[in-house]
Amino acid sequence: MPQVKGPRFTEEIDNKIIELMKIYGNIPNYYVKISEEINKQFNSNYTSKKIRQRWISTLDPKFHHKPLNEDEKSFIIQWVENNKTPDDPKIHWKILISEIEKKFGKLRSENMVKNFWNLRNRKSGNKQHKNINYDKNKKDIVSPPLPPLHPLEDNISTNAKLLEILKKDFFFLMFE
Repeated sequence: MPQVKGPRFTEEIDNKIIELMKIYGNIPNYYVKISEEINKQFNSNYTSKKIRQRWISTLDPKFHHKPLNEDEKSFIIQWVENNKTPDDPKIHWKILISEIEKKFGKLRSENMVKNFWNLRNRKSGNKQHKNINYDKNKKDIVSPPLPPLHPLEDNISTNAKLLEILKKDFFFLMFE
């Protein structure tokens, strides 16, 4: 299902959001108030949800927006492998982000960390949600190897099965 994009943010609108966060950032429902002000001033239709997402993913000065370095990437991988168990296979992103901030002194957005993790798994092809096994002693995730792709005609069914697995993983990651 395609995402509804809505109007694009401009530098002028971004600056206004930053200004209004300084004014309204401590009142209840401040994203609603800011969206009302922005929509009135710029004759637009930004939702409070869009304003919030823009703030936490791009504008909030508390967040470190430069790409993750290799140490941070290694830390994320190790943390997930050590904290994901068969009893609780969910990744607790907020806890991970807090740990990253403690260790590296940089606050990262949840979106940035999730994007790194999901892209890494998509690239490595090691994430098969239904076939993940856990070594209970080590807390390591052990995924079965994927069959190799062969362009030969007699392996079309193998390639089709693999394609179906990858489609399911991609669909799952989109809504994770």
